[in-house]
Amino acid sequence: MSTTHPAAFVLLPDSLDLVRSYWKLVKSFGETFGSKEAVTSAVASATTSADGDADDDKPFLEKMSLKGLLIIRACLAMVFNPTKTFKYKHAEEKEEKAQAAQSIREGLLTEPFVREVMETIVTNFFVFRRSDLKEPCSEKVFLDLAINFKDIVVQPLLNVFYSVASPDNHDVLFKDSVYSAIGLAAQNVHQELDFDTFLSSTLVAEVQETRPGYNILRRRIAILLAQWISVEISEANRPLVYQIFQHLLDKADPLNDQVVRVTAGRQFKNIADEWDFKAESFLPYASDILTRLMALIEEVELTETKMVLLNTISIVVERLEHHITPYADRMISLLPPLWKQSGEEHLMKQAILTVLSRLVNAMKAASLPFHSMVLPIIKGAVEPGSDTQLYLLEDALDLWSAILTQTPAPVPSDLLALAPYLFSIFELGSENLRKALEITDSYILLAPADMLSEDMRQRLFASFSTLLNSGLKSEATGLLTHVVETIIRAADSLGGEPAVSRTTADLLAAGFLRQIINGLKGSWQAHCTTGPRAAKAPIDGVIETDYFAVLARILLASTETFLAAIESVEPLESGMDSLLEEWFSHFENIGDPSRKKLMALALTSLLSTGPSWRPNSTTATTTAGSAQHHGILNHLQSLMTMWTDLITELRDTSEGDLNNTTDNTTDSLVYPPPSPPPAAATPEAPEDERRRSLTYSDPVHTIITAAFVKHHLQQAVATCPGGVEVFEREWVGRVDADVIRGFGGLGIM
Repeated sequence: MSTTHPAAFVLLPDSLDLVRSYWKLVKSFGETFGSKEAVTSAVASATTSADGDADDDKPFLEKMSLKGLLIIRACLAMVFNPTKTFKYKHAEEKEEKAQAAQSIREGLLTEPFVREVMETIVTNFFVFRRSDLKEPCSEKVFLDLAINFKDIVVQPLLNVFYSVASPDNHDVLFKDSVYSAIGLAAQNVHQELDFDTFLSSTLVAEVQETRPGYNILRRRIAILLAQWISVEISEANRPLVYQIFQHLLDKADPLNDQVVRVTAGRQFKNIADEWDFKAESFLPYASDILTRLMALIEEVELTETKMVLLNTISIVVERLEHHITPYADRMISLLPPLWKQSGEEHLMKQAILTVLSRLVNAMKAASLPFHSMVLPIIKGAVEPGSDTQLYLLEDALDLWSAILTQTPAPVPSDLLALAPYLFSIFELGSENLRKALEITDSYILLAPADMLSEDMRQRLFASFSTLLNSGLKSEATGLLTHVVETIIRAADSLGGEPAVSRTTADLLAAGFLRQIINGLKGSWQAHCTTGPRAAKAPIDGVIETDYFAVLARILLASTETFLAAIESVEPLESGMDSLLEEWFSHFENIGDPSRKKLMALALTSLLSTGPSWRPNSTTATTTAGSAQHHGILNHLQSLMTMWTDLITELRDTSEGDLNNTTDNTTDSLVYPPPSPPPAAATPEAPEDERRRSLTYSDPVHTIITAAFVKHHLQQAVATCPGGVEVFEREWVGRVDADVIRGFGGLGIM
């Protein structure tokens, strides 16, 4: 009732007396729960679990005490988190809420009560018990008090802490409780507590103490350091932390029982996963810590514990990056037995796949010798009908992607043999589609000739057409069209215009390109309507940009192929007129300068077709008004507007003469050739090199826009029947004077 109907609970007769009665029960139980005898018994009978603590069944009084703590938490929430606690629809309910909060604040949460709750929890409940970790209600109540009654709680807590935080104080159980509180309240006390000094002057000595019972404190110190590492431990003291964990994981020390070592192994995940972790300062301790973690995995029996420790190793692998390579053989040898032992424990298998992915990505190309070992695992998870596909597909795809990224050319045959399994993943159309498309893109970069072989190419395009027809969201459509762009560029690189022509024909045959052209035609038709009856475009603006990008890649590679593709879907003249009208209209809605330039280059290349889409057409007259014009020159005004806007944007005037706006050699998207990375640099993924090569060879980054426009415009003038005079009269004469003036200011012609 205190959580579901909070206001009604407080307004019940004697409700606060009931809360206080519950608290008396909690306090009474705590005296037994936190007694030295009870804790000593718990330590003696401890059996290791995933968190390194003992597992025990709660008796009736403990369950009732837990309910009491939950009621106190609910009361705290009513006062300090009312928006999440109270739900009301009427003014009376709002008034009830205010009355309830005031009643609790004044009648229950008095300073003596808050102090008593804090002292009881720290003294009696922060002790070595698994139950406190499984259902950490006492910790949550303590945190609520530390946050909301900082003035009351923090200073007494620090006073107690200073009284016990000394190597000369050997009251292990009380220290364990106080250190537990200091760990939980790290965010609240860090400004008043010099933890670095405490670490170097006290913890270093305490963790080496060999008196009986100090295994309890060693376990607590591992947890405490993991809680403070992201709050306040200086970079200079990080090596001390690594040395402490190196010591706690040492099985040769008799006080480092399995509970201590498993706790240390578990908590080191937080040490390694911290924002300021630096691999270089950890490397001197990496060998010992990793070796001891791997030995501990083999030593413990519970799968859950093995998985927790494996997760720590996984984080260390990720943070060490290429520095992990010397330990890779040992790690790899550890995984097959774990895989076999896991049986039907799919979570364990997922953890193993995650470690493998991080190991491959960390080692870069040096991971190549291990690839053949893991490819059968990937195959088993991605095969249609596989028993493990449901549980392991996502992690297997991550590993597959990592291997492709880190594989240097040429592609190994066993890796290439996995590619056909992509088709069944496309059919699933699930949340894994994004990763499957990324893998496809990686394959095309790594093995373009194999992926564009006739059978593979046609199967890919058939799958792509089905996906495009399934109503993908804009993000997925963008990934799909990006892959098709990569394919068109790969075809152009491998076989020039003939290869692009074959690729385009296959895209048409599969229905993919037809869907794109029809989608853009539908948008043009919708945009021709206005007013209340205006039609809605079948594709949104983001997808329209992606569609035009595919067409631009084909057009840049082969004008003839592009025009043939349009004509295969609809009459060439009317099809091109509507397409260009929509394209120019959409151009101003494209925000990415790279996309705008790609399309501008493609549209400019149409100038090579002359005054008509059909060179031998009888409508290609040179006499104004004697026939309807069909050709790119009919859109000269739109071209000039586009050129003026884009070239002005791309001319880099951030340096030098700001008035130099007629420089035809400057283009901010043209990149200089990349410099080779220095020999001592961090190794890069082979795919990074492939993608860099793809980027630097992209016409968007190699062609100066102004020079490209000048060349094609001069060519159009030169090939125009009648020469410059006819070109100016027939085509330029129909362009708005302001547009001509703006273009003329570029100094191109």
